Amino acid sequence: MEKRPVSQLMLNGAWLVKAANGEYLDVEVGKDGAPKRFVTVPVSRVRHLFRFAAPDEWAKGKQCPMLAEPVPMEHAGAVRGVKGAPLAPAVQLPVVVAHDGCMGFRLTLLAETARAMRSLTVSPLHDASRSARGRAMAVELMESIEEKRRFFAIDMNTTTLLQTSSTVGFPQFEGEAKRAFDVIAQQLRFDPHGDRLDEAALDRLHRPNDFSESAWQQVCDQLRLEIHYRFLCKSHFEALTHFVQNVFIANSGVVETVGGLVKLDKNQGVNLLIQGMFSLVAKGVGALPFPGSGVVSGALGALFSWMLQDQGPNAATLAVALVNARDGLADLFNKLITSIQKMQGAVYSDWGKLSEMGMALEREDGSRCWPEEDGDLRREASRLMEISVWKDLVKIKWHHMTSSDDPAFLPRYTEADKQAYESKNRNYWVEYRAGTETNLFGKKSNGFYVTYHWLGYGNMWVWHHEPDNAMCDRLFTKLKVTRQEVFTDTSWNLGRETFLVQNYPVPM
Repeated sequence: MEKRPVSQLMLNGAWLVKAANGEYLDVEVGKDGAPKRFVTVPVSRVRHLFRFAAPDEWAKGKQCPMLAEPVPMEHAGAVRGVKGAPLAPAVQLPVVVAHDGCMGFRLTLLAETARAMRSLTVSPLHDASRSARGRAMAVELMESIEEKRRFFAIDMNTTTLLQTSSTVGFPQFEGEAKRAFDVIAQQLRFDPHGDRLDEAALDRLHRPNDFSESAWQQVCDQLRLEIHYRFLCKSHFEALTHFVQNVFIANSGVVETVGGLVKLDKNQGVNLLIQGMFSLVAKGVGALPFPGSGVVSGALGALFSWMLQDQGPNAATLAVALVNARDGLADLFNKLITSIQKMQGAVYSDWGKLSEMGMALEREDGSRCWPEEDGDLRREASRLMEISVWKDLVKIKWHHMTSSDDPAFLPRYTEADKQAYESKNRNYWVEYRAGTETNLFGKKSNGFYVTYHWLGYGNMWVWHHEPDNAMCDRLFTKLKVTRQEVFTDTSWNLGRETFLVQNYPVPM
């Protein structure tokens, strides 16, 4: 297999492009099939990948002007070696790409850069029929993107390399080099391409006098390259293993903790949406503004996908009694460790995967792609994991309550009033807006409409219940979940219930 730099791997594929705001670059298409504008959307709504073309000399430098062309996902085919059809009419977006090393690529989209690049000619995306109109349209569409969203990263990680079988076997030597390889195998007494080989074993080999030094060196150079790539991959998988142990296995008791705060019965049956948990953790870690967060996020995404495929669709949800949740999660997370071992074995046994992943993990300064200090990433992963558990459990007991007489109309209401009320009533979120009220005589008064939302259940005072402050303090203060999110984000999926007011005052 030809040795290719990771930049060449990027040019051979089509990829998601992640914006600085955590969303992904996409193209909004009209009913006529023509592109209307570039937008950023959540990953669940992405409909286009982007492939890139650069001048041949890009491999010599760190930055390069390029053309990015959107490709509809349904036509993209394999992520690597994409042959899919572009948009019609085609839009070629001029960008500047910087390679940060490892699998990190940054894109800059600036209007002035685009105008300066109208005449850029790049093969294979360039052709006379679409260069002028396509690039002019790209400039117009790109200018609609907000300034704060014009900095992007190619979402390229080990997921693709791990889950795509290269079917590339280890090099087969010929002639004298083949004889040298056979002698090396005899001296080692195991397969030289296997993971048992290390530098020490290679250095102890004896070259027979009837072998040329060049043939012997050819084989040894290949084996040393395999040793080097296995070392890089092993370091990556070991870091991933430690991350999983520190975050997931160490926090497998969080379900009992949250269940106790929610006041669930210990024998209560619960459904934990494991796939949602994995997705939340991986995406949340990747959104952190720390070096290496994208590498960690990509590794977690690859691992979760691998484990769910290996364990089957039932692994996406864990249905257990609350009292058994710790053991159920511990068993599930231990399967993550097993999946890491299987992934490592799959890479070691496939020269295509080993070489490409090794090149992707290789850095010129010798440093690791995985961050040397991942404490902040682990803390965020633990927080997000617990938030996922809250989403699964809090809706079992507590409802999204509103009052039958809401919204109230008040002549004056400020943000300070809202904060004071929420500070005193920990399970409440207050929503207010300016408005006008007209009385029975047609007189209009300016003021504010105020709606009270709270966690509770029971639609009358006699059987109404609300959670205690300990639960709310952990959810809203320690985990830093906003009250608005809990009551408005559909991922929390709280049941709605209306409290029937019968001339009782609103609690203060």
